[in-house]
Amino acid sequence: MVWILFRRLSEMCFLATHLVFVFWFLIPLVAIAVLEPRLLLVRSLSTLMWVGLIWLLNACIHFAFKAFRLRGTGFKVGVEEVSARKLLLELKDQLYYIGLPEEFLTRGVMVGLAIPLIGTLEAVLFLSTMFGLVHFIHERRLSRFAETFITGAVYSLGLVFSGNVWVPAAAHVLVNLLFSCVKLSSNVSSDQ
Repeated sequence: MVWILFRRLSEMCFLATHLVFVFWFLIPLVAIAVLEPRLLLVRSLSTLMWVGLIWLLNACIHFAFKAFRLRGTGFKVGVEEVSARKLLLELKDQLYYIGLPEEFLTRGVMVGLAIPLIGTLEAVLFLSTMFGLVHFIHERRLSRFAETFITGAVYSLGLVFSGNVWVPAAAHVLVNLLFSCVKLSSNVSSDQ
């Protein structure tokens, strides 16, 4: 009896995971394909250049904000030893729940639809503000709002200049993978 209950519960969790994927990623993907299909096309190798540029800018922004939060204490950069399994699990999370779906929804659908309605600058500023507010509500730190507002603007500009939703999506996934391995921490120990 307990085994059957456990099995049913695990099946429900598995189903819930896939429902999240459907609502968080596949619906925005279909919306982009129907409303703005040009955003899904990779037209040239310059797309890789845009991914690299957006990734570098956002990695620098995240490092700067983390260093700012640790100011006065000094900080050190640590690289965690990450197993292949942990990295693959993080990649799965980024592709399934975080980086890829966030970019398809916020940049692909929202920015892609807002630009014709309110203009490029206004769409970038408005949706970067919304991106920042969502992260602020989750973490309740003003510096987190500023950090995600700026990175949201960079991701949006990556979409605008490249004309491709894969640019901010790939950059977002790669930045998050980087920060799953590299950590900034205070030089001041907690026992002082």
